[in-house]
Amino acid sequence: MKRLVLLLAMCVVPGGCSGPDPHDDPALAAAFLPAPAVAIYGGLVGADSVTTRTRRILAGAEWEMPFDISADGRRTLVSAPGTNDLAIQDLATGELRPITASPEPVAPEYVWGYCYSGRFSPDEGQVAFLYSRFSAGQSFYPELRVVSTEGEAGLGEVLIPMMPPGRWSETLRWSPDGQWILMWREADDGRQQLVLVPAAGGEPRVLMALGYEAPTGADFSPDGRFVAYDLPATENGYAHDIHVVTVDGSGHWTLVRHEAQDLFLGWSRGGYVYFSSDRTRSGAPGVWRIPVREGHATGPPELVKPDVHVRSGTGFDDHGRLYYRTRVGSREVRVASIDPVTGSFRLPATSPFQDYAASGAPAWSPEGRFLAAQFVLHGRRRILIRSMETGEVRELPLPFRISNVIVMDWTGDGRSLFFPALHEGRRSILRVDVRTGAVESTVMEGLTWAVSVPGTNRILLRFSLPSEVGWLTPWMVYDPDTGEEPTPLDISHPIHALAVSPDGSMLAVALEAVEGTSGNSIRVYPMEGGEGRELVAETPWPVWRDSFAFTPDGSGLYYATNAETDEEIPRRAIRPWIVDVSGGEPRPLDLVPWRTTAIRPHPDGRRVATIAGDPVWEFWVMEDIAPVRRRGGGRGGP
Repeated sequence: MKRLVLLLAMCVVPGGCSGPDPHDDPALAAAFLPAPAVAIYGGLVGADSVTTRTRRILAGAEWEMPFDISADGRRTLVSAPGTNDLAIQDLATGELRPITASPEPVAPEYVWGYCYSGRFSPDEGQVAFLYSRFSAGQSFYPELRVVSTEGEAGLGEVLIPMMPPGRWSETLRWSPDGQWILMWREADDGRQQLVLVPAAGGEPRVLMALGYEAPTGADFSPDGRFVAYDLPATENGYAHDIHVVTVDGSGHWTLVRHEAQDLFLGWSRGGYVYFSSDRTRSGAPGVWRIPVREGHATGPPELVKPDVHVRSGTGFDDHGRLYYRTRVGSREVRVASIDPVTGSFRLPATSPFQDYAASGAPAWSPEGRFLAAQFVLHGRRRILIRSMETGEVRELPLPFRISNVIVMDWTGDGRSLFFPALHEGRRSILRVDVRTGAVESTVMEGLTWAVSVPGTNRILLRFSLPSEVGWLTPWMVYDPDTGEEPTPLDISHPIHALAVSPDGSMLAVALEAVEGTSGNSIRVYPMEGGEGRELVAETPWPVWRDSFAFTPDGSGLYYATNAETDEEIPRRAIRPWIVDVSGGEPRPLDLVPWRTTAIRPHPDGRRVATIAGDPVWEFWVMEDIAPVRRRGGGRGGP
């Protein structure tokens, strides 16, 4: 009888547990027998004998979170601390074994490179990953590679050679038979694609064209015949549905359709597709699953664990445990006072947009009466404009399908805000009328950055453009009112960051370390051209572009770099600096207790807007998975 119970449990139970494995203990396996099929299909499963548990494994920065989990749940694939390489980490001992080895950069071809987005092959003998080379202008050129997990660390073999910036985005999964690697990428027209890459080499095959939105997750079915993924269901980007496509391309259909945000997490060996959803009446996210056979649902969704906010799923181990990431806290716009003598920030900083977590891209209006920022809610990006006199906050909704926004600025007349972004998959500069909210979008291929010229409506633009000798990163002057072609700045050295003095007479540029130079440096030039002079001979690290700004009186220059770390300073710390434009040694400012790279001084010289906060990411495991009794239906049905 015990053998029969064990056999039944192994065949139909998708969950697992920590500690003893139910596959090895017949008595324990009996406790995991499923409820009758009629109860499952009715969505009324009671799991009183089993409680689904969650357990935190790791906490840290986003780049410290594992990319993948081993089949036994004992090892993870991570970024090796202090390097640009991947390593396998033993969760019990913390031991790290590097499996990639990035070569030393050789300028001017590229400044540095790093490995990321790794995935174990089914037998864990290989890892598929992306290796990106960064040019002097900080444009990145990724390529897909496969490396062995045994032997000496290296970069392995190239499956997809170096592509134009940003085309390949993420390595998703290997097929169960190890023949395919599933990825999503951005095509030449900006639309997203699910792509199957032959693991043995050869031309990739487009599995699905997805429009301008990318899935938050995708995975093969246990038999490798299907792929499930999620996509926004409506134009506002909030509600997500889950779809299934056959690997041979013969069929495609929707698996889960609902007005909630249903985000794909994984496809278990027990035949369930797991997803995160906020479909309960409370609106709190939880983990759900739906039984699937031959790619089609065989019953309604079941709630597995309420009140669990999952950002992305990493996958299942062989015991049926689900691994996932979540995030605690956010980064938001803050305003701090400035010491008028030292230039240091006075704390604590205040939040001018208290009702809008995760706001970014701060920008003061020319006279300093308003502070603008950007905020995303339910997939829709908005501009926030706060009156510093009354405290009133206005919202200006932006068009759909806008992404990759890092910086925003005002035109000199204070009537418009502008910013570079991806708009419907095309590199563009968007200009927003702050009174009416009207938006102008102008396609500018290769555009990556934009800076206002004070007192004018002219804009300095930074591009990443192909040429016969490689990829160039020029800065150009543009006047949106005339619509004339941008005019290149007459500075031959690669410019990483740029700032304009308040009176518009001077340019400060952070120059890249290239062949024949000692390192990263800062120079100043007359705005109308001519010889420049050195301001900082060498910075300890490259300058963060959104920290580069003149003091309001034009006498000094702010910038920020990574901090030199020791046992008392975390390695994610940022060090702000100030240097007199007339000359002299740069002065390090105090490390702030929140990680910040943006420095936007107010015109009065007594305040600075920045982006504060260092969100903590966490890596969790869900154990003893079993559905719970559905509580009072949900929003919009089952």
